[in-house]
Amino acid sequence: MRRAFAWIQLGANFGAPRQPNELHTEDDALDAWAVRSLAKEAIGVDHRAQRGSLPRAEAATLHRGGARYAALLCGSDVFHSTADRWPEAVDVATLARYTRALSRGVLELARQT
Repeated sequence: MRRAFAWIQLGANFGAPRQPNELHTEDDALDAWAVRSLAKEAIGVDHRAQRGSLPRAEAATLHRGGARYAALLCGSDVFHSTADRWPEAVDVATLARYTRALSRGVLELARQT
């Protein structure tokens, strides 16, 4: 895990209506990268996890392994329930903005390697 230039972990629920996001990173450069990438699509970072805290889900494995990572997570009022389905549980316009921001951002990172 430590040999990778960067791990970008995209948590579930991007595009869930009315949900704040949370950025978890231990790396100043990746933090700035994520903020810049999202800002290009007018998406702000709603919360930043406290440095040194253990992230949720798959990002916890990256954290424990000493990886250089950025994890972006969103919540959901209906995650894994029968109500967790399109179109009610997905804001397609918001999902598209996240997709554009992060795909462009990952290309920027790839050019740095």
